[in-house]
Amino acid sequence: MSRRVVITGLGTVSPLGVGVKYCWEALLSGVSGTTNLKGSEYEKVPSKVAALVPTGTESHQFDVSKFSSAEWRQMTKSIAYGLVASKEAMDDSQWYPNTDEDRAATGVTIGVGMIDLEDVYTTGRYTIMFSYFYM
Repeated sequence: MSRRVVITGLGTVSPLGVGVKYCWEALLSGVSGTTNLKGSEYEKVPSKVAALVPTGTESHQFDVSKFSSAEWRQMTKSIAYGLVASKEAMDDSQWYPNTDEDRAATGVTIGVGMIDLEDVYTTGRYTIMFSYFYM
């Protein structure tokens, strides 16, 4: 029987930003990941405070253009966040499985504080408009 090996790497996508090093430095510096919600779409929302993942093309921001429109139709933001964090964790561990056997022996553990609120809203709206069979 072969030995089991655990290779640990870290990756994060959070309201503080993207990347363990960046987020850790922001956390130690006392940076807050919360912001005020602005815009007419939030007028009826009782709380105007939110913790949103920063988007953009800088290294510490979530770059939505890294995924194609076809990929976006197949996944939610929380799934995309998990993929980006998993890639960082694999890079951090310096584990690059090249064979089917290595890939089959590779696993990732993901922790999520809350799924994308937009996804919850859309799912609820679809169940009202159509039925739960639609999803």
